[in-house]
Parts: sequence; C-alpha cells; structure tokens
Amino acid sequence: MDRAIEEDLLNPLKDVYGGMILGGKQFIRAMLSKLKDREMLLEDISNKRELRGRWKTDDVIEAISGCFNVCNDEVLTNDQGYRDILIYLMKKHTDMTNRQIGELIGGVRYTTVSKAYQRFCEQLLKDRSLRRTIKEITSRMSHVES
Repeated sequence: MDRAIEEDLLNPLKDVYGGMILGGKQFIRAMLSKLKDREMLLEDISNKRELRGRWKTDDVIEAISGCFNVCNDEVLTNDQGYRDILIYLMKKHTDMTNRQIGELIGGVRYTTVSKAYQRFCEQLLKDRSLRRTIKEITSRMSHVES
C-alpha cells in the first residue's frame, strides 16, 4: 500500500483519441467510420475537430492531385472544382479554420471558404458521381496518423 502512494501512476486517459475513444489505431478507425456527419454536428459533441480526423494538408492535396492526375498547384488554384473539393476535405478532415484554408488557396476570405463549403455540400447531396469521387479520395487517406 505504501509503495502505491510513492509511485507515479500512469494516467489511463493519456491515449484517449478525441476525448472519448480509447484503443489501437485499427479500433479508432473503425469507431470513426461509424460516426455519421450529422452526429458530428450536434452541439453536445466535444472535440469535433479532432474526431473528424487529422489529415495533413499536403496529403490531402496529394490525394486530390493523384485522383485527377494534375499537379498539386492546380488543386490550389484551378477552377475545375479541385479547389472546392480541397475546401470540403480540409474542413471535414483537418483542424484548419476557414481563414487558414483561405490563406492556403491564395488569400481567399474566410467567408468565401464557408460559402464554397456550403455550396459543395449541397452539390454533393445531388451528384452521385461527385460522391464517388470524394469516396475515392478519402479511401486513399487515413483518419489516424501513422
């Protein structure tokens, strides 16, 4: 008993992902895939940004450029829809703010990023081909950093 008082105890919550998931990477991926987008919008969900995942900016750009067979710069500047896909994926899967995303794509205002995201979400609901494209890009990515 005295030994336990003197010992530094390990914090069992040290490795909790997103404030609520404890387990290995494979388990965390499985749990994140079960979370629905509408559940993530609920006000009482804490750590939303972390639970959405932590993709790296360069990896997202690389996945989009690989999917469309274009250079990375084109993803950031082109009006062929790549930029809208980038905005959508950055908002969903990184912890970047609208302002940071706007700066990344060439100094676009944060309100423009927000409106582009909303328009893209509406388009995504209507366009099955676009949903397949997003699914293809996201399948190249991982929710949990290696």
